[in-house]
Amino acid sequence: MNKFDGQRRHIYFRRKITLFCIAVFLFGVLFRAFPLAGPVELLLNTIVPAGNIFEITEPSPIGLTLGGSRSVGYTYTGNSQLYLTITSANPSTTNQMRMKEIGSNYYIPYTMTFDYDGAGPGAQTAVYHGFKKMMGGYDNNNGYNLVGTFVITTQSSDNYLEGDYADTITFAFTAN
Repeated sequence: MNKFDGQRRHIYFRRKITLFCIAVFLFGVLFRAFPLAGPVELLLNTIVPAGNIFEITEPSPIGLTLGGSRSVGYTYTGNSQLYLTITSANPSTTNQMRMKEIGSNYYIPYTMTFDYDGAGPGAQTAVYHGFKKMMGGYDNNNGYNLVGTFVITTQSSDNYLEGDYADTITFAFTAN
């Protein structure tokens, strides 16, 4: 055995460890990059003036399945005409509503439509974060007595990082 044999074994052993570490790292990256996101939930928050009642017919949080739509019912009663502003806690710079992965800065965008006049699913209107819209269906004699729905839709993708995603949607009713 010459004096270089020990060094060669050491270098060979170091290569094995390095290759093993690279393989473990790549497996971790691929495992994290390919699985679909875990649970996605929307928490619902309301701001309603006295004398008006806005109720969502399902308990919050609302669970979603990626690549699908979820219809949620609501009832609304009140005696004065009001505007509704719907906001996301995690909007993009283009007012796209989106869920945020808890503990990181990864997002899943979603779209929302809302039945502002209680006329049914065919009367759904696209919602944009922070845009104010007058509630329809007001009767001068009886005020509001709406039974409507809103729909949340997500796209299916293998590119969303694995994790738990959530957003808080706020429904704020105002006189102007």
